[in-house]
Amino acid sequence: MPEENENIIVSSREEDSDGILQAEEARWYTENFNEAQIEELRLAIDEQIRTEAKKGEYQLDNITVLNANLLNAIVQHYLEQGYNVTIQDAVNNIISINWEEYSSEPTPEPEPEIEPAVTDLIISPQSDLYYREDSDFEERDWLVSITYESDTSVRIYYTTDGTIPDPENTDAAPTLYEGQPFDISSLISEEGDVDITINVAAVADNRQTVNTSETYYIRQERPTLIPPIAPKIWPKSGTYDTEVLPISIVTEESANIIYYTTDGTTPDPENSAHLYDGILSITEDTTVKAIAYSAETDLQSEETVAQYSISEISEQNSSNSEDNQELEQGE
Repeated sequence: MPEENENIIVSSREEDSDGILQAEEARWYTENFNEAQIEELRLAIDEQIRTEAKKGEYQLDNITVLNANLLNAIVQHYLEQGYNVTIQDAVNNIISINWEEYSSEPTPEPEPEIEPAVTDLIISPQSDLYYREDSDFEERDWLVSITYESDTSVRIYYTTDGTIPDPENTDAAPTLYEGQPFDISSLISEEGDVDITINVAAVADNRQTVNTSETYYIRQERPTLIPPIAPKIWPKSGTYDTEVLPISIVTEESANIIYYTTDGTTPDPENSAHLYDGILSITEDTTVKAIAYSAETDLQSEETVAQYSISEISEQNSSNSEDNQELEQGE
């Protein structure tokens, strides 16, 4: 093929900055081909480009330069069919081709889902808080066991220093669990606070490794817990001249819960009927008792008591008012 034709091909491609070869004015086509023939040419070029792309002729980084031999083959194809087509025509009049479509890398096949090595991987006992001053602390055997479910051969590794078990780590190799509970009592110092984390890894060939952990928090002594401050009842105890007396109970610690009674009994946090919801009114002589309860510490405050008497003055005033109305009407 003449060198000038190759230059035409390169310069034509370099002018296309978007990676898409746009057709110049297709005067030659409109003058020499009907619409069906133009479409046939476009489809033929399409097929040729796809074929070459599959062969690896075109990559994303060099797709802007057409293979001169390809264009020559296209021209030859149409000359054989009686069309008067030249390389110049093919370069200047190729219908729009989306080169990104041809050069895109094939979508990789999704990786098959890997089944887990085990299910229900459980460490016993579970994470908990322990106090050395408790009477049963010294009596504990501190044995840890591992259970799991699996349909294949599994290797169970564990560590007691907080690191993730890695069977390939020769410097700090994890311990292989052989099915019998292991003792961690030696990890509990004689005094002071200590946290012991057991990490477990279940490993099987061609399976997804499964990890789990539990932590045991050892504390020297229980912290001193302070009970909540007793709630306040408003208004204060006394005699009130009213038919309905609204009662308000408040606590200085918003996180605490208020329980109350109006029958003289002690409020019980386990009795939902005693829960104060912010609405309380009395219409007769009543003793109100209230406590504040902390769900965090499971402690309750001392009891607050208020006694109320509802005066009958209001009823007497109502009777006097009716008598006055009758006198006025008689006059």
